[in-house]
Amino acid sequence: MIHDEEKRLRKQIWVTILGIIVVIAIVLVVLGLTVFKSRDPKVHINTIDLETFSIGQTSLNMSLLLDITVSNPNRASFTYSNGLTRLFYYGDPVGQALIPAGKIKSKADEYLSVLLFVEASRVIMNANLPGNIVSGRLPVVATTTLTGTLKVLGVFKHHALSTSDCDIFIFVANATVQSFYCRHAVRL
Repeated sequence: MIHDEEKRLRKQIWVTILGIIVVIAIVLVVLGLTVFKSRDPKVHINTIDLETFSIGQTSLNMSLLLDITVSNPNRASFTYSNGLTRLFYYGDPVGQALIPAGKIKSKADEYLSVLLFVEASRVIMNANLPGNIVSGRLPVVATTTLTGTLKVLGVFKHHALSTSDCDIFIFVANATVQSFYCRHAVRL
């Protein structure tokens, strides 16, 4: 009798332990899908200023200052590796600037300033430049890319790629940024 009672007691203990493990697993899954769900870190270009601009028949001097905000809406920190902002003129790469690696705390924003110098020879050799000078508008595209990881509960890693593509129009006559429009994308 005592032997059967011990078996039954052991069985009850194991069933209880298994039940507790199942409940903990369900709670972790629910938390992972709601409270700790990874959200997209976003790269926003706030302002674009023309730092230097002069253009002649055979010369060009141009640099842009981009004020960027990287937003992390997660309950986990976002660690990103070196990022890159590239400038294109009619599809040709004409400049780039490095964004140093960093870490953004949970529910925080990081503000960055990126100074982008233009490789004048690449713009001057482009066949579209004379027409742009006559029209008074110089169109360029700036692409900013950040890749990094989110570590949820210190265990689960999510990789993220956040980009921002901006169409920029420079008004040649008074050397100002006439307008810019940005599109943002994220891949987790």
